[in-house]
Amino acid sequence: MGAHPDDIEFGCGGLLVRLSDKGYHLHLYVLTDGSKAASSEVRRAEQEASARYLRAELFWGGFEDANLPNDHLIIQSMEQVLKKVRPDEVYINYYRDTHQDHRKLAQAALVATRAVTKVFYYDDWSTIDFTPNVFVDIEGVLDRKIELLSKHQSQAEREFEHTQNCIKDSILATARFRGLQAHIRFAEAFLPVRFVRDIG
Repeated sequence: MGAHPDDIEFGCGGLLVRLSDKGYHLHLYVLTDGSKAASSEVRRAEQEASARYLRAELFWGGFEDANLPNDHLIIQSMEQVLKKVRPDEVYINYYRDTHQDHRKLAQAALVATRAVTKVFYYDDWSTIDFTPNVFVDIEGVLDRKIELLSKHQSQAEREFEHTQNCIKDSILATARFRGLQAHIRFAEAFLPVRFVRDIG
């Protein structure tokens, strides 16, 4: 689950590429169309391209970027998708964030995912005070995570117009730092909200 197009890909795109390769059924829920950062049509098209790359089913929350309603409406939207999908695991924006939409999504998702046995926070461009303790090795798919984020070209041009390879640089820096924390080369990092271990 992500508040805007590209949130999910930045936070856990490497993990999703690995899961897609293994044949897992992936579902993306995007709360808003991100229209404050570029046109709705462009951002929707970019997110749809990303979903196709992952072979994932895409769900839209249909809410307005940076103008989210009361939590119960977001919770209802999430619950409808969760009831249909019945996920084994859910990944959501971290609640400590400088963007209000990320905080709203995290708050609503805590309620909506209360019956899901594996729920994890991921970090994003604007996350603060994130101290993860679960890591996924993405060394073998790092180049494909960069390719996945490149589907959101409007954001690369808008946010970092005075630099080159800005998305790539940001992903590499984050992956190296999380890898250092995990004592591997490149990683994505997560913080469990809930983790029920299945001994089998």
